Amino acid sequence: MTRNSSENYPNPENFGNSFLPPEFLRQDSRLKGFDAEINPYVGLVGSVIKHYKLLKELEVKIDNESEKVNQFKSQLESLLIEIADMADYWESIFSFAEKILNRQEENMINLLENLRQGLQLMRDKLSNIGIEEIAPVTGDKYVAGKHYCIGTKENDRLPDGVVLELVKKGYIRNDELLRPANVILVGNQKEK
Repeated sequence: MTRNSSENYPNPENFGNSFLPPEFLRQDSRLKGFDAEINPYVGLVGSVIKHYKLLKELEVKIDNESEKVNQFKSQLESLLIEIADMADYWESIFSFAEKILNRQEENMINLLENLRQGLQLMRDKLSNIGIEEIAPVTGDKYVAGKHYCIGTKENDRLPDGVVLELVKKGYIRNDELLRPANVILVGNQKEK
């Protein structure tokens, strides 16, 4: 019978100062001499068994972390491909813009529409990899952590402390903040 688990080995800690179970020592006095010779190795055996168990636990943890690393690599590769797609699209837009710079107003309208489509494509790609925008609008409540106040302005139509203006969008991915939205808040002067 092959033993492939440390649970199948006797636990020396169960036998006190003896490697052999006490009932064996009572049955044959010759075993006491053997027990005395092997006793110095009992601690070593116990230590080896404990280390074997720890190594097995570590092996499981390493396998789990390796799987996480592989998932991250896959997500990163997908992100890089998405970014490359966006770069290609923007390159075609700028190429188109160079061709029409000296043409009629209708061509400028087409350029603007292409730019809007490129921006929407970029937003869609970000959404595909789980990145969401943080874009509060005027009157929204200030949310510490998601919003970052870069200044205040007076506004007699809105209460103090609400968002007056979005300066730069923020981003969040899987409930993890990537960048807070930069906002200007209402800050009315109080008359005394």
